[in-house]
Amino acid sequence: MSTLFDSEVLQKLVSPEAQHLHRLLKELSRIGVGSIVSLPRIVVFGSQKAGKSSVLEAISRIRFPTDSGLCTRFATELEFRDGPQLRIHASVQFADGRPAKSLSYNGVQESDLPEMIRQAKEEMGLVGLDKSFSKDVLRLSIERPGMYPLQLVDLPGVFKTTSGDQTKEDIKTVDDLVRGYLEQPNSIIMLVTAAEGDYHNQSFREQLEKFGVPKSRTIGIITKPDKTECDQLKYFTSLALNQQGDSKLDLGWHVMRNRDTKNDTDDFDGRDSREDKFFAESDWVKIPRTDRGAKALQARLSKIQFDQLRRIIPEIMQEMSAKLAQREEELERLGTARPNIEDMRNFLTRKADAFQQLVKEAVEGRYNDAFFRRFPDHYNLRAQLRMFNSAFDYVLREKGADRIIVGDDGNTAGGSERREWLDEFLEANPYPVSDPEKCTYKDFGDELNREAAKTRGLEFPGTTNDNLAHRLFQKQSRKWEEMAQHHIDMVTTSARLFVEKAMEFVVGPAATNPTTEAILRIIVDDFFEERELILKAKLEEFILPYREAYALPVDREFEVLKKARSDARRNKQILEQQRLILAATNGSEKDDEGKEVDVSINGDQLRRLLFADRAPSEGEFAPGDILDKMQTYYELSLRTFTDNIINLAVESCLVRRIQYIFTPTSVGGMSDDRVKELAAETEDIRTRREDLMKEREKLKESLKYCNRYKPLTSISKTSTRTAETPKTTNAVAQETTLLKDLKIFGAKKTAGATRFTIFPPAPNFPPAPSWSGSRREDAGSNGVPQPSNSVQTSGETTSSSKKFILSGKTHTIGKPEPWMPAAATPRNGFGSSSSPWFGQGSS
Repeated sequence: MSTLFDSEVLQKLVSPEAQHLHRLLKELSRIGVGSIVSLPRIVVFGSQKAGKSSVLEAISRIRFPTDSGLCTRFATELEFRDGPQLRIHASVQFADGRPAKSLSYNGVQESDLPEMIRQAKEEMGLVGLDKSFSKDVLRLSIERPGMYPLQLVDLPGVFKTTSGDQTKEDIKTVDDLVRGYLEQPNSIIMLVTAAEGDYHNQSFREQLEKFGVPKSRTIGIITKPDKTECDQLKYFTSLALNQQGDSKLDLGWHVMRNRDTKNDTDDFDGRDSREDKFFAESDWVKIPRTDRGAKALQARLSKIQFDQLRRIIPEIMQEMSAKLAQREEELERLGTARPNIEDMRNFLTRKADAFQQLVKEAVEGRYNDAFFRRFPDHYNLRAQLRMFNSAFDYVLREKGADRIIVGDDGNTAGGSERREWLDEFLEANPYPVSDPEKCTYKDFGDELNREAAKTRGLEFPGTTNDNLAHRLFQKQSRKWEEMAQHHIDMVTTSARLFVEKAMEFVVGPAATNPTTEAILRIIVDDFFEERELILKAKLEEFILPYREAYALPVDREFEVLKKARSDARRNKQILEQQRLILAATNGSEKDDEGKEVDVSINGDQLRRLLFADRAPSEGEFAPGDILDKMQTYYELSLRTFTDNIINLAVESCLVRRIQYIFTPTSVGGMSDDRVKELAAETEDIRTRREDLMKEREKLKESLKYCNRYKPLTSISKTSTRTAETPKTTNAVAQETTLLKDLKIFGAKKTAGATRFTIFPPAPNFPPAPSWSGSRREDAGSNGVPQPSNSVQTSGETTSSSKKFILSGKTHTIGKPEPWMPAAATPRNGFGSSSSPWFGQGSS
């Protein structure tokens, strides 16, 4: 009994070059390259009864049941791949997303396939009469040692007319299934059509259009040539020669004779012999042997598969290049082997220097290092610091006060402008502080009057109590310390994340590199612990004057700012008085809804209003003046406190010290024991270095091999050089004098630049002369002198003869040069347009 498949025959579908590439991909997959590459698959497609299964059987020598239509109701996938031992797994892949169903079988004999198909039909629900076709797929995965990847797909035949057991729904089911396979870019399509009947009734042309079959990866298969009518032979042979204009395919056509399942009892070798004999004795002999027969089709498909495989080579090479760069970078981080203390110290010195330079760039905001291109923007340290500072300043201004004064409508006057990027940053980095309590000016004044009465001292009646202003300031600024500490903590965390990521970039990932882990644990951790204590002391130093309220402002600045604030409050009171006086003369005014209301006042009221020196709500203790002093003091102190936290605490005590965490100088001062603790190599590191070196060499070799087989790009037969010069005011509207006088053949003017195609010099010709010397804007639109009837050379101007400079020499237009051959006799005042070095204009 024969086996289900013949591996030697199947491997004929994989060319030697493809086999080598598959071996290469297998080795590369072990280091993470090409693991998700979509390998080519051969898909058989065509009308019902066109002989699709027979074609697949002929090239694979797998007996597909063809007598009862078992294989035409659903798609059958055969996947062959390398494996440690012979193993076959049969399963049904359901189109509705249900888990795949494994099928049972007794062995790997030819007779097992019908049983697998029967089980598949049961799982798909095709046993009854309610359902004729299914989108579910029977998949046979076959592994064997030395087997190269190969995928074959047998699809149901498409049809366009309904019958007793084929409905419109069946047409749509088959069409959707077929279209799904044809649209996959890794599918190599075998379009099968039978050479029987009237060629006008052939449906493959409709199928090409209906399914949008890409002709670039489609090969046509003509079956049943032994049943072709004499009057149809000319058309089908022309089709086989790929000479039918509307049916031309990029991969061409191929002719095969189907096995007669009823009369041909030969084995596969006998089938091939019968086919060869038919072609040799029939009119189909005019078809080249490379385009007819099963064996020739195997060879063509192997080449087509390899060509398809070649298309993914650039993608694989790009992945290999990336992996190679990663290996080289990791090897650079690991450094050379360091068996002694001197090697260890040198290694640490190099890493410290690289780290210091990287940190310096980050602190100064120069993001040129590869580190900043690899990692997200939040590792751009200086940019992050500036955003933190802006956020701290904004939050301190908006939420730093304990209470804020609002109008009678509950809204604050003015307010800081908040930018979109700041909103996003604060959303990601919130400051957990409550909003200020809102109160009106009247409520604030009444409260101050009560407090002033309780805290009166030796001040004269009617004057303010400055101690009350100090106490009010202390209450207003009591959230500053908490907010500043939170800001310092967030900046420190951000800086620490940057340092750790930078150290890993320079030395290696902490998870796999003991040196990085040791540096972070011993050096970096100590640095930030020390900085946290220093920053905490700095914050205490800066907050103490405001907590104790002894930080007196500069006299002049305080007086100017307080006067401006008091004047603004007075002006507001005066405007209110003016409104009332005007209303008294009119007797009415409009409310918010536009209705007239009576606001008239009597003479006594008007007299009190005119001669009042203070708003009635202020009271005898002048709360408005106290509030002005406190707010002025608060505004000046807030500005100073913010600057101190940003510049004297964060910047001076933390940011500017980061670049000194790990330096060549500090490495030079380390004891031998500390150097060993940081840089001594473990066995894992040595093994990793050896593995990386092997992988690097493998990747280099693989790149060289892939470079031999990657698809060629189209290269112009002539090299094009473009000379572009500065524009002049008339560059677009006028030709230069050079073009007018020299009449360069084919030269064109394009927006201030003349474009020439430079042809290679012919044998024995001198090299093409090149323009030299100064080409200035004032010389002309193409950088050459432009007087009306002369050309300036070397400071001389002649009007009788035109000269120009080439290769540092002065030449006269119209005069043959010594190096010019007879064939290059000047024409039109310059040179022959047929000269091999001559520049032909191009747009």
